[in-house]
Amino acid sequence: MLEENKTIASQLDQTQEITADSLTEGSERRCFSRRAARWRISLTTMNKDVIHCRTQDVSERGASVDSHVNFRANTKVLLDINTFYNGTKKDFKILAEVKHTSIAKDGFTLGLFFKDASADTFDFFRKYSEGLI
Repeated sequence: MLEENKTIASQLDQTQEITADSLTEGSERRCFSRRAARWRISLTTMNKDVIHCRTQDVSERGASVDSHVNFRANTKVLLDINTFYNGTKKDFKILAEVKHTSIAKDGFTLGLFFKDASADTFDFFRKYSEGLI
């Protein structure tokens, strides 16, 4: 019995305790920095349906969006984002793909990946999300 306890004790020395402090945050897994942004957008589907939404946050290559409509993963949509930042209005058109959805308080939260846009568009979102502008 004593030998068995020593074996168990030696195994416990080789383990790691998992606590809230030892877990990595989701932001550390992201490829691109995100920044809060509450901008109006419209999503146009392949069927030409237009859904009005609002962003929660954006990055160089994606956005988290509040929507009253749920979408299937891998659905492609055309985003029309109306930004207002530092007294300047800018409109961007971006081809995006729904990567994931989750149920939210007032509808759904969509995780969008920006598939195609102009270089200037990606540059604006990179600078904005990294706090350079």
